[in-house]
Amino acid sequence: MVGQTNLTEIKLEAEAAIERSGMQKQFIAKELQTTTSNVSNWLSETRNFPIDQLARLSKLLGDYRFSCLAAEYVFGIELLPDDQGQDIPQTRFFASIKEENDRKGLEKESFFSIMAKSPTDWNDSEIKFMSGYSKELEEETLAETSYSAAVKQSLRIAIDGRI
Repeated sequence: MVGQTNLTEIKLEAEAAIERSGMQKQFIAKELQTTTSNVSNWLSETRNFPIDQLARLSKLLGDYRFSCLAAEYVFGIELLPDDQGQDIPQTRFFASIKEENDRKGLEKESFFSIMAKSPTDWNDSEIKFMSGYSKELEEETLAETSYSAAVKQSLRIAIDGRI
């Protein structure tokens, strides 16, 4: 390893990124064409994380922070400034509020009239509108999951610091 990021940091961040993504290890294993036990073993302290699978996991998760740390580990190039080295709840909180506001911005009179109908009665423009609403709702849910993971990570850091 050339970079300053070590394998233990990568494994911890991979766990956090998986938690933020909401993906299950079974799904990840299927997407990476491996077994769930292999994924668990890579994240444990007893096995190395194959570089090719690290890259594939980074792409699958689409987690910016994890991708930066993985690149630092593989290539030895620092991509995250020191002040972004820790995933802080405050940043995730504001991201979740933004996504919530984006979704709520779509909840106008037309939204409620569409929701009052049976989905079989939706016309093409209503289907398109609800598709956009669904996308915003999914983004909000992912932001909330990410926020929750950041709070849990901060709690672990706080508790570990007291031991």
